[in-house]
Amino acid sequence: MLQKNENQQFNLVVSTKGTVIGADTSKFKLTYAPVNNPLNETVVDGSFAEAVKQIADADKHVIKVTADAFAGSRILRYDPSDSANTIQEGDVIEYATGKYALVLKLVNGKAYLKTPLKANVSAGTEIKQAGNTGIYTTPTFSIDTAGDYLVRITAYDYGIIAEERVVINAVEHSTYDTDAPDGVGIVY
Repeated sequence: MLQKNENQQFNLVVSTKGTVIGADTSKFKLTYAPVNNPLNETVVDGSFAEAVKQIADADKHVIKVTADAFAGSRILRYDPSDSANTIQEGDVIEYATGKYALVLKLVNGKAYLKTPLKANVSAGTEIKQAGNTGIYTTPTFSIDTAGDYLVRITAYDYGIIAEERVVINAVEHSTYDTDAPDGVGIVY
């Protein structure tokens, strides 16, 4: 449970744990509704963004594929004795334009991927590490009325439904006491 104040700007983060990388963020939606009235939903305008690490091209890890790999496969073969292969477990690779995968394990010349390939990869292809993370940030927003809310992040095309309970606390505002004697102001 998250606690914020009325009109306090904040955003949320959703991690796909490496299963959805390089997603079309226009497919993401952010809504919130009072817990006691879930049909009174408010849609938040704005864009989601994937956290992308900036990696200089010269510093990107590389894998040179030694055998054809077909869409649906979770394995890329490489020559572990080739010093040009610098790929590491946990790296995200872009194996085709806009197609990403997380390298889970490197064993005996095989790179095991977290998700199946969505495109064929030919032998001889040199694949570089990408900075994509599969972690997405919501647009910045605020909720202007105190209460208990359910904030929902959805991207149905990617199977993402994430919810967070957020309690919005009332903010006390100071007022000028008009009943005070002349020349005396009481703020409370």
